[in-house]
Amino acid sequence: MVVYGLPAFLTFTPSERHSGLTVRLSRYRRTDPGINIGNPDFGSWIGYDKPSLFANNNNDEETVEFDVPDYDLRRLMNARDPVSCVYAFRVSIMVVVASLFGIRMCPDCPHCNTSEKPCMDSFGSNANAMGGSAGRADAMIGAVEAQKAEGVLHIHMFLYLQMLHQHKTLAEIGELIRKKLMSVDSFKKYRKSLRSCAQPSPDFFLEEALRREKHKY
Repeated sequence: MVVYGLPAFLTFTPSERHSGLTVRLSRYRRTDPGINIGNPDFGSWIGYDKPSLFANNNNDEETVEFDVPDYDLRRLMNARDPVSCVYAFRVSIMVVVASLFGIRMCPDCPHCNTSEKPCMDSFGSNANAMGGSAGRADAMIGAVEAQKAEGVLHIHMFLYLQMLHQHKTLAEIGELIRKKLMSVDSFKKYRKSLRSCAQPSPDFFLEEALRREKHKY
């Protein structure tokens, strides 16, 4: 925090049960007797390019469709090859999350910083030039956990965003306000949209929580 300032806390929980990426990263062999005899339905989804990562939308800009196994078959394939779920989770973090927040991240991060081609620039920032959905983020750090109920992997992260008060004193910030180079209202709006912990519909949330408590046992 001394270097990057106060982070934003976020949790990312991709679901392997609804992911075709777990099937794509599975390591089944076509000639495996356990597949040919025990699970012949797996056969059409085994291969280095199956299922395809490209959408099959037939030039329809309104819809996006992907060919993946049905739900029960996906769950069975995942259960037989749990390491594919770990691979899919890693790809989701390094591709989806990194792209979402505009972070430069390679498969060797953070050890790439000791190489000739680090993802971090000379100022200690991994931010892309245009930033991401929350602005420019200098760094991100997280811890991976497995949920108790089903063992689904998720990650809790600190996202270090470039904020106005990151390297400026209150006097310098006040001067920017007086010069109208920033607005207090716009800063409050940004903070509220990014760090809000309030439920979008408190009444519905309370009703749903009470209903779930009644049926918990």
